[in-house]
Amino acid sequence: MTAKKQENIRLYSIVRINSILLKKEISGFRKHPIRQVSDGMRYCPEFLFFNLHMDHIGKKARVESAFLVQEKMKELGANLPAILTGDFNVDQTHSSYKALVSNGVLKDSYESADFRYATNGTFNSFDPNNFTESRIDHVFASPSFHVKRYGVLTDTYRSIVGNGEKKQANDCPEEIDIKDYQARTPSDHFPVKVELEFDQRQQK
Repeated sequence: MTAKKQENIRLYSIVRINSILLKKEISGFRKHPIRQVSDGMRYCPEFLFFNLHMDHIGKKARVESAFLVQEKMKELGANLPAILTGDFNVDQTHSSYKALVSNGVLKDSYESADFRYATNGTFNSFDPNNFTESRIDHVFASPSFHVKRYGVLTDTYRSIVGNGEKKQANDCPEEIDIKDYQARTPSDHFPVKVELEFDQRQQK
């Protein structure tokens, strides 16, 4: 969990863990970095998880941040697989992005996913009608993680316009009740969701 203080308000990046599934995966095996469950086929590794928010102004600062977080990974566990998420404020064409994926230590889950759902980029500027191919929110992972699914979740919510009168709609039965609503986004970023599976065979 990381926190950023901005105008006396703390902004948190929350990591949620499904403890029920985790306990099920590691039951009976507590002593080894790689824990094998009872069926002999699936593994739950010890791994590093990092979340960051890169500066949105300093270009050099973003590049240095990419190298700094990789140094910290080596410091905390050079042989452990890692997951790195966050608002990087750089897209897939930037030198900071290349600094994270060029040496083979981390891979972009978007690029390596078996199934990908991404009809838009990840920044929307609070406008659901905006479109971009730039992805500035990323999920990077060690090669030992198999990326099964990747998605940019572009769901919006609706707020009613006016007093909620019935809207005149064309080519539909009169029984259908349609009202005028405005689409909104809960954030200026779309959330990214990935499904990762640890593959011990790829662990170096």
